[in-house]
Amino acid sequence: MKMISGLKLCKRIKERGIKKVHLAAHIGISRQALNVRCNNGTSRADINLLDKLCEALECEPGDLLVERDQ
Repeated sequence: MKMISGLKLCKRIKERGIKKVHLAAHIGISRQALNVRCNNGTSRADINLLDKLCEALECEPGDLLVERDQ
């Protein structure tokens, strides 16, 4: 199963120099929800969220996804 890696997500946010509060507002989720994804990753890859994150962070899905054992 693929999941969004919190570590990869945080790294990409820092590389792009984007504040989490601005990214969250841009993609339509709360800052708290973004923090959960950064700290814990997420067990399911929400395609719409992944698409918005990739667009905002100028990356490909593979840059944020990791394989996770079920």
